[in-house]
Amino acid sequence: VLHGDPVWLTDRYAYLPAALILPPLVAAAVGRCAPANESRPRLRWLLLLALALPLLLALGLRSSEACGRWRSGTALWGSAAAANPAWAEFHHQLGVSLAADGRLQEAETALRRSWTLRPDALTSKALGHVVGQRSPEKGMKWLEKTVKLAAAAAEAGPAARRPGLSTKQLASTYHDMGALVARLPGADAERAVALYRQSLSLEPDRPLTQESCGLALAVAGHFEEASAHLVTAGRLGRDSPELRSGLGAVAFARGRLKEAEASFLAALRLRPGWQDAEENLSAVQAERAKRKPKKKV
Repeated sequence: VLHGDPVWLTDRYAYLPAALILPPLVAAAVGRCAPANESRPRLRWLLLLALALPLLLALGLRSSEACGRWRSGTALWGSAAAANPAWAEFHHQLGVSLAADGRLQEAETALRRSWTLRPDALTSKALGHVVGQRSPEKGMKWLEKTVKLAAAAAEAGPAARRPGLSTKQLASTYHDMGALVARLPGADAERAVALYRQSLSLEPDRPLTQESCGLALAVAGHFEEASAHLVTAGRLGRDSPELRSGLGAVAFARGRLKEAEASFLAALRLRPGWQDAEENLSAVQAERAKRKPKKKV
């Protein structure tokens, strides 16, 4: 059974239902096999227990083992990859799970193994995300490769059976490229904005991309557009310290000091002690103090 990108359901759900269904079936079978004039019912129940208890114990043990494999993504996919080392999907899912746990070096190793077995766009995308956290330049190369692979798969069509990317996955790829561009030396805000716009053309209702585009536009000095994207991100349900701080920076740049102060305070409520927001808040409050009319003596 496939779920999503895909995630495979293994034997997690197989044994417990079997443990509940099979014993009554055994009981029914024993009952039907017993003679109609059975004069020793206790013997029949002992026979039933002798057949059912080992079955229940075996199924319980298998259920326990299956639940152990499913206690985490790394446990499940690590077990699957060890049992099936030539199956790329298991290495890919192991890499994704390791990355989610912050074990980036191990994640890269698993994903590179998956890439060796099956060099497709989805694994290239995952490698771009993982490698990019250590090296934005190398991460960009993987993501650029991802876009090329996805385009080639789309051009070849379904008959070629070449794994590509869904629209959402491609939109996520362009977003990740924009985020990496923002981390490159001498960051090019305009290039980042172009990549975020490309992502939004594919998935306009993605709150994170709306926020990222707004922040990049603010860095590039396009405050009107930045405000529109940040407000849209909030309308779509996004409420992060970065969003609040971005709204504060835009309001400050447009001379709306009271609005800017409120936004930086909101950012600090979401992330207490955030130095950037504290410094920006101090700058706004200092500016407001300077603009207050002095009392006449």
